[in-house]
Amino acid sequence: MRTWPADEYTRVTLELDSELKAEHFTLENPHRLVVDIEGLTLSPALNDLVSKVRPDDPYIQSLRVAQNRPNVVRMVFDLKQAVAPQVFTLKPVADYQYRLVLDLYPKIAQDPLVAILNKQSGPDVDDPLARILEDIQRNPVTRQDAPEPPLARGQQPAPARPSPRPRPRRAASAAC
Repeated sequence: MRTWPADEYTRVTLELDSELKAEHFTLENPHRLVVDIEGLTLSPALNDLVSKVRPDDPYIQSLRVAQNRPNVVRMVFDLKQAVAPQVFTLKPVADYQYRLVLDLYPKIAQDPLVAILNKQSGPDVDDPLARILEDIQRNPVTRQDAPEPPLARGQQPAPARPSPRPRPRRAASAAC
């Protein structure tokens, strides 16, 4: 089993050497996804799936695996929020065997702007644009530091402009 948690959805993939048939349903209070996989018996490898759930997964709180009935293993995903699962199978290709794929999307999609604002809640957030703006504020670029723009093919550099001469000051006339 492999998991790929992301902000938009979490993908869980189970890979076996035989075709997988599965049925699934969701439950509320608390939110759970139940997946019954036919043709399996509980094994140490299946029990090890529990350790594959990452604590930072935005959708999966925990996972339980048990033998539901003969030749049917039940997986119960305890969820952090309601999900709209997409479950499908893939046939073997290249180095991959038969796969059962569970994509867990949020039932209520989060507004992308709200997601960005929520991520910017702490000073330890790594925001490349904010870092560049802070560098510019600390070290402002002066006109002399600014690089010259590149020249087009065949273009000659512009002649240097003479610096403006100071205006001579007129003597003030003393008029009474």
